[in-house]
Amino acid sequence: MSSDNVSIYLRVKRIIELTIVIMLFVLLKIIPLRISSFIIGKTLRFFGPLHPSHKTALNNLRFCFPEKSEDEIKNIALNSWENLGRTSGELPHITSYSNSKMHEVCPISGIENVEAADSIAKQSESGLILVSAHIGNWEIASRMLLVLDKETALIYRKANNPYVEKIIQKMRGTYTSFIIPKGDRTGVRDIVKHLKKGGRLGMLIDQKASEGIDINFFGTKVKAPNTAGEFAVKYNMPIVMGRCIRDETTKINFVLKFETPIYPENKTAEEITQKIYDIYEKWIREYPSQWFWQHNRFNFRAKN
Repeated sequence: MSSDNVSIYLRVKRIIELTIVIMLFVLLKIIPLRISSFIIGKTLRFFGPLHPSHKTALNNLRFCFPEKSEDEIKNIALNSWENLGRTSGELPHITSYSNSKMHEVCPISGIENVEAADSIAKQSESGLILVSAHIGNWEIASRMLLVLDKETALIYRKANNPYVEKIIQKMRGTYTSFIIPKGDRTGVRDIVKHLKKGGRLGMLIDQKASEGIDINFFGTKVKAPNTAGEFAVKYNMPIVMGRCIRDETTKINFVLKFETPIYPENKTAEEITQKIYDIYEKWIREYPSQWFWQHNRFNFRAKN
């Protein structure tokens, strides 16, 4: 196939993907959140195992939980697909929710930890770093950070489809104007300026990094982004970690719980990153069905 034909094929493929995304977004926004969450959750629970990344999820789970039976492993993987689907089904709704409505959907626990870290940050004339993970509903976690402070900067990973990326940008732009694509050098400079002025930065750094440092995660060495640790040490900024966990009974209620702050004093960036991943592991062990297992975090080859 010639390069021109490949280009045309890719463009058509992206347009089709965009059309599907728009149609789904409009449809899901029309129906109640409870129903859209249920439908997409059950759809991914059914079709997810047909995707190649299901083998990745199973391999990840077998490695991290060798004490669990194969039936337990498969059930966690299915629940993870459902959580991913529900998170997608809920996104069209939370983009238009008011701050008061967001507090109804997701009450906050441990806000005193954020306030304590923020107080220390202001005393040292620095910013505050807020770290979460792809657990529970991470889109609600990001949205809640903006409820607390609408000027919070968010780092996110771009969609592979540039047409879909524009839709996502527009959608998130309804509640924030300070989102920075991962790897954007200009954006990093803007973030540093923002933090030096006492601003807040929200990050999710639990996914695999091609560049980073070696840390211990579930008993093995993995590459991890060291940005949060480097910012914390270089600019004397505290870090507060928070997770937005789905209520496993109602499925559509959440709690955003903030942990005790991590202060950079007498710590290296590497030690801070390891601390972050220790907390990640604790979260995942507590709520294994709510983490994004389909990501090849441990760089395993797929096995049946």
